[in-house]
Amino acid sequence: MATSTKFSDPTQFENNELTIDGQDVRGLLLSLSIYEDIYKPVVTGNIVIIDSDGAGFIEEYQIEFIETIKFAFTNAGGETLEFEGVLNGLR
Repeated sequence: MATSTKFSDPTQFENNELTIDGQDVRGLLLSLSIYEDIYKPVVTGNIVIIDSDGAGFIEEYQIEFIETIKFAFTNAGGETLEFEGVLNGLR
């Protein structure tokens, strides 16, 4: 029987790290979804950040959405989810 983590259970998470191109964007995070695509052998997902005219993160750091992304979260059970990859476009 395979063991699974509790990341699929509703709980609170601690956002330990969220960087785009080495810049900390934890304060801009609105939502993050991670899932497997059954048609491709990759992990994919969506990240939604709030970058208003006042923040200007995208313009200031000239983000082209092909940069590296790195994040780490810890759930209430103490389990950690870490990911490092590359952004793949803007919608």
